[in-house]
Amino acid sequence: MNNELLETFINLADTGSLSKTSEKIFISKPGVLKRINELEKNLGVRLFVRSNKGFVMTSQGRYFYRKAKLMLTYSHHVMSDIKNMKGDEPMVIRFGSSLLNPATCFNNLWSKYKLQYPNIKIDLVSFDDKNIKGEHISEYLGKKFDAFIGVFDSIEWYKKISFLKMKDCHFCVAVSPTHHLAHKKIIRPSDLTGYQFMMPKTNSSPSVTALEKYLVESNPKIDIVHTISNYNINIFNGASDNSIPMMSIACWSDLHPNLITIPIDSNIKIPYGIIYSKSNNKETEKFIDIIKDII
Repeated sequence: MNNELLETFINLADTGSLSKTSEKIFISKPGVLKRINELEKNLGVRLFVRSNKGFVMTSQGRYFYRKAKLMLTYSHHVMSDIKNMKGDEPMVIRFGSSLLNPATCFNNLWSKYKLQYPNIKIDLVSFDDKNIKGEHISEYLGKKFDAFIGVFDSIEWYKKISFLKMKDCHFCVAVSPTHHLAHKKIIRPSDLTGYQFMMPKTNSSPSVTALEKYLVESNPKIDIVHTISNYNINIFNGASDNSIPMMSIACWSDLHPNLITIPIDSNIKIPYGIIYSKSNNKETEKFIDIIKDII
C-alpha cells in the first residue's frame, strides 16, 4: 500500500476538507482528490461521502481509517529499522577456542540467530589453555581474541575480566571405561573410598573449594591428589593412562576419547559462559549486549 495514499486519506479524514488537506500536505486540491480516487479504486469501496459540508467517512472508511493508521505506523518503523541496518558496519568478533574451552557451545547458540545479524562475522582463534591461566589472561583476552567460552570461577580473574553466565555446570568424575566406577550412573563421595581422586588446588576457585569440602566432610577416607589449578590436556591424559578418577565438569564430557564422565551426587555447580575483557572495544560490547538479549 502506497504511504502517500494512506497519509492523504488520513489527513482528509481528520480535516474533512479538501482545502485544508491540500495545505497540510502541500499538494493541490486536484492532487488530493486524485489520490483518494486511486485509493478507493484499489480497495473497491467508497471511503467518503462528498457533500457541501465536506468529506464524511463511510462505515468502510471509518474501519479503514483505524487500519490505515496502524499500517502507516508499522511502515515507518520498518523503514527506520531498514535504514539502521543499512548503516551497520561489518563487525568482526575474534572468538577464542581451545581444547578445554572449545567454541562448540557458543557455535550451537549462534547458529540459531546468526541470520538475524548478517553484519557480524565470527572468526575463531585457536589458543593454548596454558596461556590463559592466572595473570596471563589479560595478555591475550582483548588482544589476541575478544572472547571465549568456558568456566569462570578463578579468584585471580574476577578483577581482570568480565563474564556473561550462560549456565551452571555440574561437577563430575571422569574415569576410564575399564575402571570399577565406570558402570555407575552417579558418583557418591562414599564411592571414592580406596581410590585416588585428582582435582585442582582449591585456593583458586570457590566452587572447587566447596566441592572438596563437601567430599572430605562426606567421606574423610577420600585420597585427594591435587593437580595444577588450571587444568590442561595432560591432566586428562594422565587420568586416562593411569586409570585415576579425576574431577571434571559436564561441559567437558566429550573432551577426551578415553574417559567417560559421571555426575557427582552434589548440588555444587560451577559457572559457565562467555569470558571477555573488562576494557573491551565497542564492537565487543555491542556483541555481548546481543548475546544478553539472546539468552
